[in-house]
Amino acid sequence: MEQVEFVRSEISLAERWKRVFTRPECSFDLVVGQERARDWIIPILLTSIVGIIYFYLTIDLVGAIEDDNRFDVSDEVQDSQYREWKEKSRLYGWTLIPVGHFTSLVFIAVVIMVVSKLAFQVELDFRQALIAKAHATLIVIPEWIVLTFFMLWTGSAGIILGPGIFFEDSNPQTFLGRVFFTINFFDAWQVWVLSAAISVFGNINRRRATITLGVVWIAWLFATVALEEFVTKMQIAQSAVS
Repeated sequence: MEQVEFVRSEISLAERWKRVFTRPECSFDLVVGQERARDWIIPILLTSIVGIIYFYLTIDLVGAIEDDNRFDVSDEVQDSQYREWKEKSRLYGWTLIPVGHFTSLVFIAVVIMVVSKLAFQVELDFRQALIAKAHATLIVIPEWIVLTFFMLWTGSAGIILGPGIFFEDSNPQTFLGRVFFTINFFDAWQVWVLSAAISVFGNINRRRATITLGVVWIAWLFATVALEEFVTKMQIAQSAVS
């Protein structure tokens, strides 16, 4: 036991977080039993900082798309309001990144606790669930790096990081096609990291944890696409009535 504690103290936080990308089980092994607030706060803060850098490096490309998709407006008042909104987005839009991260952190932590209880009859405490999601969120850092590189290289904000790159049509017509288009390889990577966390914290077989979380993730994708289709049909129906 003393040897384990010595190894834990010798390995830096940076080294532990590096292992999340290749050997997440090792990273969580070094945390289990001595979970602290910094184990979830620092990864979220670090990811938020990278996200803010990504925001300012790519905001002009995203803004250009918004300008192209905007209908021609002859009303000077509306045009002025749009320009004001755009300027405020440039100044304060970055605040959505840390807010979104912390909101997602809490929501997914609750999901992890529920899935662990229902699927494995294991109770993870809230701090362990926060640490699991915070470590998985580190995967967003390479995702944003890749996005930034390709967006600046191509001059386009429409970068796809999933099976959608193999589709000729950027707007597939079938339900299954839209599901595949929604898949993000980096999201799958996060699921893999989360399964390692559940495996270690709950003392569950890793393969079982991975398969279970994979099924939950796929079900979430189907539900998301179905909801988007329902909302779109409702909007079309309302437009037809009006």
